[in-house]
Amino acid sequence: MNSSVVASPHRVTHGARVRVLIADHNGVVRLGFRTLLEREPDIAVVAEVGDMPELLAQVSHGEPDVVVLDAQLPGLDGQAVPARVTETAGVVMVSVADDRAAIARAVGAGVLSYLVHGQFDLTELAGIVRLAAAGQPYLTASASAAVMEFVRRDAGLGPHRGLTAREREVMDLVAQGLSNQDVAEKLAVSIKTVKNHLHRVFRQLKVTDRRSARDVWLGRPVKSSGARSPDLDRSES
Repeated sequence: MNSSVVASPHRVTHGARVRVLIADHNGVVRLGFRTLLEREPDIAVVAEVGDMPELLAQVSHGEPDVVVLDAQLPGLDGQAVPARVTETAGVVMVSVADDRAAIARAVGAGVLSYLVHGQFDLTELAGIVRLAAAGQPYLTASASAAVMEFVRRDAGLGPHRGLTAREREVMDLVAQGLSNQDVAEKLAVSIKTVKNHLHRVFRQLKVTDRRSARDVWLGRPVKSSGARSPDLDRSES
């Protein structure tokens, strides 16, 4: 757990119940979270929503202390959480994926806690909600690693040193598993431009293949490349 304290937009007064809004596209998940949280005498689930418009409407007039937010909530679509939400309540985001770029984007937008399924016990949720209500962050392992990675990047440390902003952007997308074609379409550039960026990135990272570059970029041990798979060959075409 990260013990640092950051400013909270909405502090719960001593002795008051923590008002929680659950925003998740899956009704079964909402029920599970509600059941867990309502066992706690100091926590009250005041609303449940299944998409972003509903969330914004509830936040506008409900003023929850904490929002437990599904990273895949319809209407969010991988975008940053709106300031209307993060400025009103402490946001605890829950995701099934450990996409480092998405985690850093969420934390940068004001999300207080980021939980990746499989990296925390559901029995911890109530305690994490209490921390968020008090303005204290909680990051599971891969979320903490993502934040540290982007801190190092801003400081010019780690594998990002010496790369341009566009080269880092290209490598972020490649590390997510996108092909050169996908990267080119997402950045509105040619495949040749993507290849040129990657050739320079490979030189900077001192690697010769895509798999090794991903490993270095994600802070994982570099595996022997061996025979390249057809998928990797296609992604480099």
